Amino acid sequence: MGGIRMGGSGAKKAKLMAAAIGSRAPLASLDRRGAIPHALAQFRRSVPAFYHGQRLSTIDRISERSRSATLRVVCPNVIHHFFYSRLLAMNVYTRITTEALRRIERAGGFDEYVMSLPEELCGNEHAKMYRRMIKAAFVRERDSLRKLDLELSSKYGEDYKR
Repeated sequence: MGGIRMGGSGAKKAKLMAAAIGSRAPLASLDRRGAIPHALAQFRRSVPAFYHGQRLSTIDRISERSRSATLRVVCPNVIHHFFYSRLLAMNVYTRITTEALRRIERAGGFDEYVMSLPEELCGNEHAKMYRRMIKAAFVRERDSLRKLDLELSSKYGEDYKR
């Protein structure tokens, strides 16, 4: 514990430990890349996850000397990132793998990726909820564009081409 005396009452010990921990550094540093913001830390499970089908996988790690195999778990490369949804007109904070990030760039944006994503590749129920919301917003916008298109074509006749 580095200089902290552990005698005395329990409350005194807790205060001493809190002071020692607080003097060293903050427990949650926001300058870490991909870290979850402190305000959202208590809602960690409710952050939508888009992993694009990637899961925990296992490999055999073989030692150099004895050639014995040890089972090792490999986690996907997950980052936390804000995306702007044009259809919902809001920022969406997500957990996302780098593979899904590449797919978003190929699709042309977050909304396009989420609409083209099969439901099995969504990471959790919150991601599926955002997928349903974005699809519903797309249908509403598409219908309003169709109405506008009909109005303009009836107003301008055959001269109007989209």
